[in-house]
Amino acid sequence: MSQHEYNNEIRDFFRDIDFQGVPENDADFYLGGQEIDSFGYYNNIFLVVDAKTSTEQSTRGENVLASLQRFNGYKDGVIRELESIYSNIAEKKFFFIFWTKDKTIEPNHITTARGSNIVLRDYFDLIYYKNAYKILNNKMLVRNSFLKDIEKQLSNQIIFIDTGGYNAKSIEIRRYNKKIYNFQIPVEKLLKYSYIFRLENNTYLESYQRLLDPKKLQKLKTYITNGGYFANNILVATDEELHFTDFEGGRRSGIKIGTLEMPDLPCYLEIIDGQHRLMAYSDLERNQSDLLNVTAITDMNKVERAKLFVTVNKEQTKVKSDLLWDLTTLIEPNELPSRISKFVQNLNKNRPLKYLIKLPRQRYTKAYLSFTNLCISIGSRTRLYERYGDNEFLNKVVNSYFKVIKEEFRDDWDRCTLRNGRKGFIVTNNAISIHIRLLYRLLNRTTDAERIYLISDQREWIDHLHTYLVPSWRRYLSSNISTINVDDPYGLLRKQLTNEGARANAARQIYESIEFPS
Repeated sequence: MSQHEYNNEIRDFFRDIDFQGVPENDADFYLGGQEIDSFGYYNNIFLVVDAKTSTEQSTRGENVLASLQRFNGYKDGVIRELESIYSNIAEKKFFFIFWTKDKTIEPNHITTARGSNIVLRDYFDLIYYKNAYKILNNKMLVRNSFLKDIEKQLSNQIIFIDTGGYNAKSIEIRRYNKKIYNFQIPVEKLLKYSYIFRLENNTYLESYQRLLDPKKLQKLKTYITNGGYFANNILVATDEELHFTDFEGGRRSGIKIGTLEMPDLPCYLEIIDGQHRLMAYSDLERNQSDLLNVTAITDMNKVERAKLFVTVNKEQTKVKSDLLWDLTTLIEPNELPSRISKFVQNLNKNRPLKYLIKLPRQRYTKAYLSFTNLCISIGSRTRLYERYGDNEFLNKVVNSYFKVIKEEFRDDWDRCTLRNGRKGFIVTNNAISIHIRLLYRLLNRTTDAERIYLISDQREWIDHLHTYLVPSWRRYLSSNISTINVDDPYGLLRKQLTNEGARANAARQIYESIEFPS
């Protein structure tokens, strides 16, 4: 995709959600003496975008940090010109977005951007927003979500302003220092007030919700259109202050009955459960007449929200295992699953597995290895981490193991990594389970003294792998290679190892063929 095509995609998205002043596609656009890739404003909110493909950055001789610094340098000039052009608009708010394509966002990029009040978005975000617009067919919902994501990422700026209030008859219950409110609200209001903290467009924050399922959404739309109604509650959390006034004589056995005063403010009720039920109304006429039951909980921190999300969804729609492994670092940071999760995430930061593992909160174009598969392999399948983890040793040993595998089987390694595991074997999800089992068996052969030695000097360990493990792997692969399909020589082997029992047998076979010295 060329730079112009990328700019046009962002401009098209801005027009889709009713932003004004968006430049024509392919047209050059300047503010403050600088060429601006995309621009648009809605009411008093102004967005200025520096959109860069990896090709464009290479042409400029810039990396992400250099682009951010350059962008930050001309912000003041852009604001001055916009103040002059739009002098009739009061209380203008300016937001600057660095929108990358084919570039991995690193922690230091996030730190630099926040320090400069620049929002980071990538191509995954753009695809998400465009798909959300296609699924929901509601400009307000997508626009509000997009702007709330900006507000959350900057954290020190407020986009939405309370324009009044809404009163609802409610029940107040107090439990564990939390106030819980049960009330009914028109769907139209709830759509405006709600926000879904999604993984797909908040990878830099502790988000947890999953992408909408179009098929499930369509079934619910059909159900509503045919006269259906939802009796169960939408579960939300909020940081906004809600004012409750109980009726005279309205107290009953620890609960109060009264009036709940709520802000008239977009995106302040964070949906924990019920997103499909609510969003099914997104483009239906009945969203102006139907009422939905809501349970709102106040004073919940991010950990409590994630725990409640997992608890509710474990009993209803199964939470994806990758997300559970990821969220455990937030909700149970000191427990064994959390430590295993962090260990695997660290493997993804270093070569040779760098950026190859698919993590829920991080997006890498080359990632294809299962996060869950690695966590389980290192955890319950072998107890490798339980026995050797929580120290520097295991990280070094695992990385050095895969460095040897990459060096000795480079052709198949490249075949895997360049085609997301579809045309190779040595670094596929099937093979990972075998590698971890072999690694566990090999470590069991070393004494405690030998393992301590390996922390400071791994040469003997690496020589050990080259001398004993690699020949055994070669024998195994050569006995399972296809001489007919040169492009995919291990296609049949991958099919034979789709269950864990077969992988365990393969690991045993490879290990037992190793010719250790007597």
